[in-house]
Amino acid sequence: MLSQHASLTRSVEPTADPVLRSEIKHHLRVDASNIDDDGYIDSLTAAATAQLEHDADISIMAQTWQLRLDTFPTGNEVIKLDRPPVTSVTSVTYYDGDDVSQTLAASNYSVDTSTSPGRIKLTLNNTWPTTRSQRPAAVLVTFVAGFSTVPTAAAQAIKLLVSHWYDNRESVAFNKSLPLTATERRLTQAYLSLSDQLRWRSPVA
Repeated sequence: MLSQHASLTRSVEPTADPVLRSEIKHHLRVDASNIDDDGYIDSLTAAATAQLEHDADISIMAQTWQLRLDTFPTGNEVIKLDRPPVTSVTSVTYYDGDDVSQTLAASNYSVDTSTSPGRIKLTLNNTWPTTRSQRPAAVLVTFVAGFSTVPTAAAQAIKLLVSHWYDNRESVAFNKSLPLTATERRLTQAYLSLSDQLRWRSPVA
């Protein structure tokens, strides 16, 4: 029997940045009419967004993820969906015992979007299907995650990162091993505080 293995990949990228270029330029004190660095600013915004999503383990803008599992959980265990906040599950497909691709009926499960990670739970009197033995990644869960409104803390953290990189083009990152200046230490503390605020926490039961 295969040991359980999971992989999570983004299949559809967000269609917009969480912070407008005009807002970033205003934060950088770059005149709106100056377009010389627009491409560079856009690349920094994308990099800062990716960094924040990684550090806070979240999805900021709407995006689609695919979770691959070797088998379904055992018993009544749930399928956990990382990169919150999860907004919906598009489909759950799997290869059955005859190695035929099947789609699990949505009536067989419910989706809990209020917790971190999100969860897929069996509905009453249903069981997880049997998958093809010895077939890796026999289960594929496709889901959408992202905030409906960009959190203020996320926008501020992205601006902070972009500003730092824009003004210090030789710096490798906030968490670089080189000695930090007093200003960089303050920026680092501010960024870490903002990213911690954004970590999606399950409500207390």
